[in-house]
Amino acid sequence: MKRLEHIVQLGGAITLLSLSGCTEMSYDTGLVGTVVLYPLEVRDLDDIHCRVDESSENVFDYYWLVNRASVFSEGSVPSSTLQEGYTHRGDYIECSVWTPRSSSYGSFEIAIDGIYVE
Repeated sequence: MKRLEHIVQLGGAITLLSLSGCTEMSYDTGLVGTVVLYPLEVRDLDDIHCRVDESSENVFDYYWLVNRASVFSEGSVPSSTLQEGYTHRGDYIECSVWTPRSSSYGSFEIAIDGIYVE
């Protein structure tokens, strides 16, 4: 039987846990930050910008959701913009930021943040 492995993200570090042998290996990815959405007050038909605070030199994969439905994504960029056509009054917009799929430590969600359109 193959060994089961589970990856857990803990504050910028990835811990690899072997469920069959309880062996633990970990290393620091150096990717810790919070998602920043702006402008802070979004109006109908505004562009919304998303970036990871204090990580201006790193690139990430960005996934945009409107009312919990995926509508747009961009990969391996330092920041992302959801164009005005996606934003309408009353919508809840979320930006989910992931490590790039091409990264040596695999893809995992860094953070997610959301905002209501006024």
